[in-house]
Amino acid sequence: MKNLLPVFVAAIVFGQSAHAKAPNVVVDIAPIYAIAAQVMEGVGTPTLIVEQAASPHDFSLRPSHARGLQNADVVFSVSPDLTPWLVKSLETLANGAEIVFLAEVSGTNLLEAREEEEHADEGGHAHGEFDPHSWLDPENAVLWAGEMARILTKIDPENGSVYKENVATFEAQMAALAQGIQEGFSDLGGVEYFVYHDAFQYFEKRFDVPSFGAITDTEAVDPGPRRLQEVRDKIAQSNVKCLAVEPGFRSGNLDAIAPNGGLDIVQMDPLGATLPLDKNLYGATLANMAQALAACLKR
Repeated sequence: MKNLLPVFVAAIVFGQSAHAKAPNVVVDIAPIYAIAAQVMEGVGTPTLIVEQAASPHDFSLRPSHARGLQNADVVFSVSPDLTPWLVKSLETLANGAEIVFLAEVSGTNLLEAREEEEHADEGGHAHGEFDPHSWLDPENAVLWAGEMARILTKIDPENGSVYKENVATFEAQMAALAQGIQEGFSDLGGVEYFVYHDAFQYFEKRFDVPSFGAITDTEAVDPGPRRLQEVRDKIAQSNVKCLAVEPGFRSGNLDAIAPNGGLDIVQMDPLGATLPLDKNLYGATLANMAQALAACLKR
């Protein structure tokens, strides 16, 4: 799996001469920025709202973000469930823009939230009916890139062929990347893993690497004593060797989860928080997650 990263860096279509004024595109999170930047390559660049190191679940808009929304021609956001705080701002600040919730695009693969089954005793749902982390399925990303191109072509028909070619390139890159990830997950030998925050369901399902369970359904709230005891019991009765965490995980929590040790920590970053903010971030995010998890499971 070590050669995944170059797969989508090469063969970028730079497009033709740019339109006199590129559409003003605003996006919510960094992976969506990367997809939009791929589609807009050679024409313009999008504007990001949620900074890479911040949580999309409870972000606070700054004046610069408000100005960006006021000037937007189109806003691409994953879903109101991921960024509920953004909905009212879109209504008041971006009333002149086309608002596109990508998870609502026809054909998007949506998975039901798993919180009710696993964490009802700890306080209920953190999100809505569907798991909002839908960008972690690359087939959704390709579908959304096509929708972005369709909408941008409507706004900027002069560069329609550029958007179309860029989508075709992105689709080919994602197909090659997905194949490489799938091959990297072969022969895992029955090793199991937990995830700390239930953010990876789409990645797990797409690449057939199901986790043994999530410890908490929200990154903002630590699990309660009852949940921790359930997790400790499952670990003791299973072949769990790895715990997948996101950047910012407090290592002191590990003692409560596995007081006798024996769990390897693997960092999986679904937002690309530490990656350069450019068109390659989306593919690099998936590749890095896959490489880290595969390395842990094969130890």
